[in-house]
Amino acid sequence: MAEPNITLLDSSPSALEFVSDRVRRYEPSTCLGSVLDPWDLPAESFGSVGMLNILHCVPGTIREKAVAFEQARAVLKPGGVLFGATVLNLGVEHTRRSRVGIAKLNRRGIFCNLGDGLEDLDAVLGDTFSDHRIELQGIVALFVAHAGNEGSPDGR
Repeated sequence: MAEPNITLLDSSPSALEFVSDRVRRYEPSTCLGSVLDPWDLPAESFGSVGMLNILHCVPGTIREKAVAFEQARAVLKPGGVLFGATVLNLGVEHTRRSRVGIAKLNRRGIFCNLGDGLEDLDAVLGDTFSDHRIELQGIVALFVAHAGNEGSPDGR
């Protein structure tokens, strides 16, 4: 099996350093920045993009966070896969504990997901990718989307 080519993007230098150290055997590249800002990465150069436990931490609504999906689509090769997980607040069944926990994490500024809902997540993934799936595990949405030719000049 070929060695993976890993690029890490995060707005936290300490997170980049920690994860880089954990996967140092793969000699990862690192990019300091937000998923909401333009990614300084070559177009159609990645086979996959993972967004795990990121979206519920960045500011804005899911519709405003959709720029992260657009950035991912731009760097995915045709047939590439976006996968991820995010904690939702709307359109999912909460327990008393999860409601209290989300409120507390939002007050502390750790989460920014009070307006994040399943319906909007489904809509923005559908607007950005021709093929996507969402599976709920409690209040966590696991998602996968496949890049067709929608990122190419003659696609869509």
